[in-house]
Amino acid sequence: MNSLIESQGDVEKTADMIRDIKLNQYIDGGTSALSYNIVARKAEQVRRGIVTGTMIKATDGIRTKMLSERAEATYKGLKEGKTLEEICRTMDDERTAMVERNASAVLSAFMGAEISLKFTKIAGGARRNHPWAAKFWGFDADVDAEVTINGEKFVLEGLCHKVVPDAVLNKKSELSLAITCASVAIQEIMYIGCAPINVIVPAAVAAAMGVLDPKEAAKQAEKGAATTVAIPGAGDKAKEAATLAVRIMKDL
Repeated sequence: MNSLIESQGDVEKTADMIRDIKLNQYIDGGTSALSYNIVARKAEQVRRGIVTGTMIKATDGIRTKMLSERAEATYKGLKEGKTLEEICRTMDDERTAMVERNASAVLSAFMGAEISLKFTKIAGGARRNHPWAAKFWGFDADVDAEVTINGEKFVLEGLCHKVVPDAVLNKKSELSLAITCASVAIQEIMYIGCAPINVIVPAAVAAAMGVLDPKEAAKQAEKGAATTVAIPGAGDKAKEAATLAVRIMKDL
């Protein structure tokens, strides 16, 4: 809204501004733009307008690129004999590496220090052994991180459930910057649960190709993209999309 006001209602100019911000001012601009697009499309189900239209126009290209890249990667991977689970795991690993790389660069510039970070563990079930808490790791994150600041390495084992509470209760100020950096990055990784395309797109492609039925495709995709499955919902939507893909293929 502010951008539209600034540009005096120029939709094209505003869309370009939003696209530039998403691609250049976010740790994971692609996921940010995709999520932005999804919210705008949901809003249009209630009421269409210049704001939602501009949001969609700004991010439709990024959205299309992200979906097509995953569809192509899945198709090629399956043709090469890879399992759907393996393909989805690779997609998640690539995104995690991208977030680590981009977060390191952004935080280095922001903090005025040479910062690099890497996650050695991202899982659920940190405090509870219930299968639900173990699968949907966003609710009970068990995270290990390594943060290097100006050459000094901090190993943070149990970042969320051990390191942070210990640092706060025992006033370990020396860990403050390392915790901040790791927390920013793991939060960014966790955001993918809102836009689980590493599960949905591969499942739809596998089902459309006849490699797997929709139910099994969704199951394997969700298992492979375990980092994407931070919150519930990806598997159900993947099955729904895969079922639709099979239906569409009947008429092509």
